[in-house]
Amino acid sequence: MEREQRRKDVPSLQTELFVERRNEVSKLLQSGFAGAPWFEEIDDVEALARVESHAMKPGFEAILLSEDDTIVAGLWYDTPSLSDLRNERGASVADFAQTHNEERGIHKIVWEREVVVDPQHQGRGLATRLRRAFLDHLAADESPVLLLTRMRDDNAAVIAVAQKFGYTRTGIRMPSSQN
Repeated sequence: MEREQRRKDVPSLQTELFVERRNEVSKLLQSGFAGAPWFEEIDDVEALARVESHAMKPGFEAILLSEDDTIVAGLWYDTPSLSDLRNERGASVADFAQTHNEERGIHKIVWEREVVVDPQHQGRGLATRLRRAFLDHLAADESPVLLLTRMRDDNAAVIAVAQKFGYTRTGIRMPSSQN
C-alpha cells in the first residue's frame, strides 16, 4: 500500500494543464518571485507573458503539483538549440554547452526554466519532489543531455536542492534580467 501511495504521489508531466491553467501558473510565478531573494513585483500582464513565452519554447514541458485542485508548485523546461541558447543567454553559456557537448558526445540541451513553490507551501520538500520527477523523466529517455539552469548565489534553498541531485556550477556568472 505504501509503495502504491508513493507512485500515486509522483509528479508527472502536465504540459497541457500548464497551458490550460496558465493564469493560475502566472499567479504562482508572481507569488514565488515576490519574496526573497528576488523581491520582484511582477504584474499580471508580465507574469502571463512570461508563462506564455516559456510555453512556446521548443521542447517545452511542465511538471506541476496541485493540492485541492490548486497549483502550488511547478517546474518547467525546454530544449533549446545552441543558437537559441546563444540568442537568449549569451555566448559564454552557448560556448560552454557546445564544448561540453562535443567532449561528451551529447546531442540534447535541456534548460530548466523555473522551479517555483508557492510561499505558503515552501519548506515541505515540494521542490525536491519536482526535481526528482524531472530527473527521472530525463533519465527514462536514456540519451545523455546537458542540463542547464541558473541559480542565484543568495538562493540557498534552490542551491541546496540542486546540490542534493548533483548539479554543479559552471562558473559562468551573468547579471540578472531583473534588478
